Amino acid sequence: MVGKKTAALLTTSFIFLTFTANTKADYLNDIVNKTQTTIEKFNKAFNKKQTKQTKPKQTALLQTNSTIGLFYLAESNATELSFDGQKFIENNIQDEKHCVNTTTVNPLDLPTLTNNINLLYKMGYLPFYAKSIDNKTGIVTWQWNSESVPNELTSLTPKSLQSILYKSAIKHFLSDMGLKKDSNISSLLQDACQNHWQSPKPFVWVLVDKKQPERLKVWQNGSWIIESNCNTGVKHLTPNGSFIVYARYKKFTMSGRFPIDDKPYYDPDVPYVNFFHGGIAIHGLRRYAYGYPQSAGCVELPVKTAKEIFHYLYVGTVVTIVN
Repeated sequence: MVGKKTAALLTTSFIFLTFTANTKADYLNDIVNKTQTTIEKFNKAFNKKQTKQTKPKQTALLQTNSTIGLFYLAESNATELSFDGQKFIENNIQDEKHCVNTTTVNPLDLPTLTNNINLLYKMGYLPFYAKSIDNKTGIVTWQWNSESVPNELTSLTPKSLQSILYKSAIKHFLSDMGLKKDSNISSLLQDACQNHWQSPKPFVWVLVDKKQPERLKVWQNGSWIIESNCNTGVKHLTPNGSFIVYARYKKFTMSGRFPIDDKPYYDPDVPYVNFFHGGIAIHGLRRYAYGYPQSAGCVELPVKTAKEIFHYLYVGTVVTIVN
């Protein structure tokens, strides 16, 4: 534990430096340099007081950033330090490690889009928010809540109110509210956020890669949580692109004519069905093997895997299909 005198000195230094953050840069740098010796002494004393362990924990040391003149943590798990503003600093350090990208947003959509996306982010419907906005150019910097994000997903970052990630999040939100459409979505989002509404299911994204062996992967919170071989449509009947899951059924009867021999098929009680493009769905189906085109257009999975994925998906899930 840090001594009371040391903690008091640390708190005083932090408050003083924060207060002077808006003064001239030369004066601020002079203050930072003068406090560096005190910080080094604190680090040495702090390390000496750590109890001996078989596997010593990483120690969070205080340092200064000569550019902004504020304390920050060298390691993120600094639970031993308790001074005003610590949570704010930890959150900002975490953000620095996370993925950031930019898009140029349609100026007419800019205020509404960024405001609504930030509300959706707070309620758990999107994994990114508008970190900064340049109103002159329309360039928005998006901050993701993950250290790494697949390129296929970042390429979908919104540029207008018609962008698929935005539309999918609205669809997910309205589905949770038991609504199909709402003419004043901004007010509805604002009210829900003020009432601390949270999405029952976290954001997920599905990627289907038709390169053989064909694979389906589910992404959530910065990692692939499920991966499986799958089957797509013969004759390239499973289209490339990004689509939104619009209906889901635990069992659904499918029928039609198979495109190769034009023979009719009738499959009752197909399990764990997620429709995302017309009559094309992700669903379970028993096959001898998976990993190559053999369906009439749907994305087929082993039934056990389809059941597992069904738990994570929701109306509004984005499905991206690539070669």
